Amino acid sequence: FVCKLIEMLDAPEEGSVVWAPGGQGFRVLDEDALERRALPRFFKDVSHPPRARHRYASFRRQLNLYGFIKQRKGALAGCYTHPCFRAGDAQLLALITRRKSSSEP
Repeated sequence: FVCKLIEMLDAPEEGSVVWAPGGQGFRVLDEDALERRALPRFFKDVSHPPRARHRYASFRRQLNLYGFIKQRKGALAGCYTHPCFRAGDAQLLALITRRKSSSEP
């Protein structure tokens, strides 16, 4: 998931998501474009729900399970961040792991 997220952020033609200032996270610029184009292209497992809104909800759920937080205040308000998610720092990515959801045994 995290590698695909980096791939999506680094795709210059994408444009629906961008790195946050200083590469400390990312921001969704266009939810509709993300749902229609980027999610089906980069996240095959997220592209199966029949409605686009379900795709975005599934994507947000994955972000949550991987420990990403949507910032509410400050310079990164509206950005999704994780302490180990930084532009250009691939070594930290191995530290980002998926938590079990509350519905998993």
